[in-house]
Amino acid sequence: MKTHANRFKVGGLPLVELNHLELQFLLLNDFRLAVPLEEMEAYGTMLVEFYAREVAEQHERENSGKQ
Repeated sequence: MKTHANRFKVGGLPLVELNHLELQFLLLNDFRLAVPLEEMEAYGTMLVEFYAREVAEQHERENSGKQ
């Protein structure tokens, strides 16, 4: 079994972010681990959008600090 530490090294996500995303996944699915495909696809879309916003906000914070 892979640990979170191993997964985040492969995926490139910080471990804290991976843990946060995992908790969000569980909360959004009411801790149901047998999720219908349509819900999984909708969650995947939301996850990608969330991550894109997080990255954009991080870049904004970094760029505003350089001025």
